[in-house]
Amino acid sequence: MSQATKENSAPGRAGGQPRISMVEWFLPFLVSWGAEFFFRVSIEAQIWVINAVFAGSFFAYWVRRESYLEKLYAATLLEENAPPPQPTPEAFGTTDGAVKRRKN
Repeated sequence: MSQATKENSAPGRAGGQPRISMVEWFLPFLVSWGAEFFFRVSIEAQIWVINAVFAGSFFAYWVRRESYLEKLYAATLLEENAPPPQPTPEAFGTTDGAVKRRKN
């Protein structure tokens, strides 16, 4: 049995079967109820449902995209307005902050 299966299995279950989440347990019911609804309603209602699902998924995508673009824009503004980088002590060959002078 793999490590992932050991971590995901409930103690005392036969054969170390993995636990399933509530969503995984409930998904077949949702699919069957959705299919039953879909075949019992009119074509017009089916089109409305398909459009609503499409619009909802597009809206979720748009919200995520806008959030990403805002973060990207804010990061760009921070980079543009950032002060120039200061040299570190390591650039001068020391780590204690003292500047070594060059011998001529």
